[in-house]
Amino acid sequence: VCDLALRYSFEETTGAIVHDSGWTSATQNAKLLNADFATNSVPGIVGNAIDLSSTTSGVVLNDVLDPLDKDLSVSVWFKLNQLPSVFASIFDSGARGGLIAEGLCIAVDADGIHFYAEPEDYANSGAELFDTTYLITNKWYHAVLVVDRNSNTLRAYVDGQEITYSPTNNIDFAPNHIIKGYPGIVDTNNANKTRIATAIGIRTSTKIVNPGSPVNGAIDEFRIYTKALTSSEVSFLFNNPGDLLPNDCGSLSISNPENYNTPKIKLYPNPSSGIVYIANKSSVKIESIQVYSVCGKLQMISYYNDNELDLSNLTPGIYFIKINTADNTFVFNKIIIQ
Repeated sequence: VCDLALRYSFEETTGAIVHDSGWTSATQNAKLLNADFATNSVPGIVGNAIDLSSTTSGVVLNDVLDPLDKDLSVSVWFKLNQLPSVFASIFDSGARGGLIAEGLCIAVDADGIHFYAEPEDYANSGAELFDTTYLITNKWYHAVLVVDRNSNTLRAYVDGQEITYSPTNNIDFAPNHIIKGYPGIVDTNNANKTRIATAIGIRTSTKIVNPGSPVNGAIDEFRIYTKALTSSEVSFLFNNPGDLLPNDCGSLSISNPENYNTPKIKLYPNPSSGIVYIANKSSVKIESIQVYSVCGKLQMISYYNDNELDLSNLTPGIYFIKINTADNTFVFNKIIIQ
């Protein structure tokens, strides 16, 4: 089982759907709020990133962390266009930018980077870690929040270095202390009543028509792992932006490609000189196709509109093709480019 539950690389070029390229059995696509890739795509730490400089723009997720009773790590790259004078949310799942509701949060202000976590029924008594790095604009920062159930602690890292300063008392992350998060509310008849559960770049629990605590900057390589990342794994992610962890690569080893093939969606010819055709015998529509190297690095994204895939720009070798379908599942195929 792969621990990379969710990954947003923000390599899209059009539209407002953020495609999940994690390795779980079901994709968790997100949606840009008051932004689109054609307008807001900017150079990232690797490839492209999403610019969230508007006071109402952000990335809205499903309740992917509700409830949270296991190990978890959140990894994100961000760059500020403007230094915030008050809390600005990098990632928020119920925490509302501070220790006033159950959930998780990574936020920035004029003093540095804050990491919060608070279990259910522990109002105003959650854990906080604080990095006093003097933030500057137009510089990429890597932030990681880790909920470690084995040691019952909250850990945090900035640019590969663990943060140890805690202005509040740490709390018990035992399994019976669930981090539930603020519930999202969806009212299809009244957007003014629709509230956000989990988001990137804006505060949750606010109304979707007027999100709070926006960050003025860019976000790239957002990931959620269903494990507590170690210090060495965090260091690897910082020093190799865009790459997957070695263990993640192992889950795509060419020694067991049959685990990722499906008889209903096939690629041919294989091997190929670059042009690959897709035979879809299933009843499910293909939405997008992602191409990865054997070590899990994203090479390209194609938004499916016919049965032909042009891979002629890739270096000869072995690649994994992740085919995302309309029912929020995906299948893998292995392809050899000669």
